Amino acid sequence: MLLLGVVPVFPGLRGMEHQLRMKLHRSAFIPSEAEALVKQLQTGPERFQPTSENTIARVRQELAEAFSHGGEFFDPEHPVEYQFFRLAYLKKRIEDWQGNRDVNRFCAACGTDYAPHDDLYESIKTDLRIYLDEKAGQADDAVLSRLRTQIVARMDELLQEIYEYVCCGVLATEKRHQNRMSKFAWFGLSLDYEPVMPIKLDIILRCTALVFASTLVVTTVFLLLRGKPWQQCVRMATIWSFVFLLMQGFSILGAVLLDRRLSRSRRLGNVERGGGLVVGALGKAALAFVVGYAIGLATVWLAAQIFVLSAMTVAAVLARVWPWALIPAMTSGAIVYYLVARTGTRIAGATAPCSAA
Repeated sequence: MLLLGVVPVFPGLRGMEHQLRMKLHRSAFIPSEAEALVKQLQTGPERFQPTSENTIARVRQELAEAFSHGGEFFDPEHPVEYQFFRLAYLKKRIEDWQGNRDVNRFCAACGTDYAPHDDLYESIKTDLRIYLDEKAGQADDAVLSRLRTQIVARMDELLQEIYEYVCCGVLATEKRHQNRMSKFAWFGLSLDYEPVMPIKLDIILRCTALVFASTLVVTTVFLLLRGKPWQQCVRMATIWSFVFLLMQGFSILGAVLLDRRLSRSRRLGNVERGGGLVVGALGKAALAFVVGYAIGLATVWLAAQIFVLSAMTVAAVLARVWPWALIPAMTSGAIVYYLVARTGTRIAGATAPCSAA
């Protein structure tokens, strides 16, 4: 709240807030995800599916006022005119979208990086008017070809700016996958965008309570059966339950976060190269096992140093606690395997942009 509500008010701190926001966006893969989505949008005109009749009517009115000789702006078979229709439609949707408070905040922080250029849009409109006038006047094919090439190149440039702005804005302001897909559809953009499996807090809290309670009961009963005083049993069982909870939690969290980060990095890198990538669930589970074991071993060793084994050497501590780290390692591997098996491992890549789309 301090970052979003107070810091931007002070001019001297706005630069710091902007840099921090950009760093957080990079950490969340927002620019990289947006770049992957932009490449997907550039694969062909079928990715553009306008649905707002009101916006189409407004674009139709603008085109009627701007172009005296008309044009086949709504027919994909005429790529030059249809691409300008895409620009006009998206531009008006952006104007409607910018009334949202969250989007205004995003524009203030990132507008210089992603905002489309109105001057370029008006310049393209002027060049397109000249092209259509020359086309209607039966101009030479060489002249028309030169004008068409120049216009298409400039429209590609502006369309990429708009795509980047929309994709970054949607990813930054919409947190849920369903809301993101709805917003892309609202813009008339059709995307194949895989959601990341959400982490449900209520399930985490229940599992945490279950692990702690079960460990406490089992350890207490085990110590009582060995003839320990009940006060000592409760104290030792509580300490071990807390250590075991930390060991499990840190190991699972580290393994899952690393898996998600590597998965996204592979997918985004694969988009750069083109084609598909298949990642094995067993390979991911093995990596999660190693990570979970390392984190579990570090956690239980640190806890042992603090609570009961502070006088022992590192080698002696590890010799006594290494088997316990196998528990979070196996749990981490099983959870990552389940996540991969449930969400799938096929990663869709984008093909090269089509400048004539």
